[in-house]
Amino acid sequence: MGGRAAEEIVFAEVSTGAQNDLERATALGRQMSAMYGMSERIGLASCAQRQPTFLNSSETQIQRECSEQTAREIDEEVRDLLALSYDEAKEVLLLHRDEMDRLAAELIKHEAMDGQTFYKLIGQEQPAIRVADPDVIDGELNLKEVNQHAD
Repeated sequence: MGGRAAEEIVFAEVSTGAQNDLERATALGRQMSAMYGMSERIGLASCAQRQPTFLNSSETQIQRECSEQTAREIDEEVRDLLALSYDEAKEVLLLHRDEMDRLAAELIKHEAMDGQTFYKLIGQEQPAIRVADPDVIDGELNLKEVNQHAD
């Protein structure tokens, strides 16, 4: 939702540029509500399952397994979830408008940026990443912090 919210904040209008983001967010919201039991309103029931769209295809389609009333409630839940997510994205971007503008200017100049540049522009230190060390200690993977700064 961040891209669409940024367009609204910066240009006071939205374009079709966020179409794929909206499609993916809607699919995720539907899965959260209908398949993963992540909706208080719908509850723990799984109301859908994935069906392959073609034989031997990696694409899937969600097949509904609920009443019309529950399907309407899922639609309402997804709409509410998307609206809340959009409002939160706008709030965060408005709160951090200066950082957003700095990041946008950098992307206009260079088209891409690494993590180190990103954290520098927002005025934060890049966090260390914990990764599994190939050494196994007492049957457990050893976790170590990795500094991603290229010195």
